[in-house]
Amino acid sequence: PAPFPDEQPGNPAGRIAFARAIQEAQRANNPEFLASHERTAEQAEEDSDLLLFAIDYLMMFIVHPSDALLDWLRERPRLPAYEMQRKLLQYLQWQQGGKQGRRWVLKNPGHIGQLDALSTVYPKATILHLHRDLRTVLPSYCQLIRAIYLDLFDEYNPQRIGRQTLAYWGPEFRRHRAQREKLQDRLNIVDASYQAVLDNAVGVAAEVLARAGITMTGETETALKQWQAENAQHKHGKSSYSMEEFGLDDNAILAAFGTFDDADDWT
Repeated sequence: PAPFPDEQPGNPAGRIAFARAIQEAQRANNPEFLASHERTAEQAEEDSDLLLFAIDYLMMFIVHPSDALLDWLRERPRLPAYEMQRKLLQYLQWQQGGKQGRRWVLKNPGHIGQLDALSTVYPKATILHLHRDLRTVLPSYCQLIRAIYLDLFDEYNPQRIGRQTLAYWGPEFRRHRAQREKLQDRLNIVDASYQAVLDNAVGVAAEVLARAGITMTGETETALKQWQAENAQHKHGKSSYSMEEFGLDDNAILAAFGTFDDADDWT
């Protein structure tokens, strides 16, 4: 909620304590989720949480996995959810004192397939697109969904999660590729491999900042290196999964996506 109950301007202690309590509850009750998707009380979180305030945002299907709902969501216009998100970001910025000139940093795999709405609402955006082999991405994603479902459902079927993943992401991936071709004159996209971020996060960050017209300072570089040192991969544990347990194989992925990795198309 905003404002948080009994919160004094400039003192978010109550809000932070509440967020920490949620984090600790997740750690105790569903450590598998934190191993797949780290959440902390004082770090950034995916902006999908804001987009989901729009009931017809496409990713609503992920937490309400109904084929009929997915069909309905795909018929809905994509722009209103992003317009609502912009208003929420403006509100949050106002709540924090309205400091002008700050950059909004968004992160959400759900932006795949949404380049038209994204670039309309945020016309000056610099977009970082990470590329990774789908045979690695998809089972990892399915494992995350399984962890989410542990909190949502008494029972779940891993094979169904695999089918839902292909049904959702295959068309969005193809839509994304088509939009990149159609909208390329108005998009400012930096392409990088997932491995490049692991090997040289500072270098990738410097490229993104440069494309956004920002110079990487020594202070920023030091902060990035410190964060990376304190947040090593698998900090909260490592999940174990395979394509087979979710009913995925090379043929199914190729049928849904048309490729295992589109990096060569853009780099």
